[in-house]
Amino acid sequence: MLSLKLGVVSSKFVSDSKTKITTPAKNLYKILRIIKKKNYKTISVACHPGVVKSNLGRYVFISKLIYKLPILPPTIVGVAPIYESLINTDLNGGEFIGFDTKKQWKGNPKIVDPNPICNDDFLRNSLWEKTSKLTGINL
Repeated sequence: MLSLKLGVVSSKFVSDSKTKITTPAKNLYKILRIIKKKNYKTISVACHPGVVKSNLGRYVFISKLIYKLPILPPTIVGVAPIYESLINTDLNGGEFIGFDTKKQWKGNPKIVDPNPICNDDFLRNSLWEKTSKLTGINL
């Protein structure tokens, strides 16, 4: 079984928090439909790293300040959901792997519910079209 991880890299600063929150989830639903339609032997699992020190905020001033504080876990903590998606043989595809804490910032990886905004078909399809156009990839 091949596990496909797909994320979308955006511009240096994403001002729309809905896009940051839902991009992987929206793509997951679209990819699942394509995979099922084409009978690929692939699963798609969305993983969220929580809040960790990383390079994602390197262009945002406030992030640079926050990343210097000793309160955030290192990036290695954020890969736990990805590892979980690779080793958990009970996954069927379509799951969301996050953390077992209330705000999912850190903790132990587990299957979690996606943000309800991910169920908006219009936003999901719009994002898919824009992503396909930018990347030149359209399954």
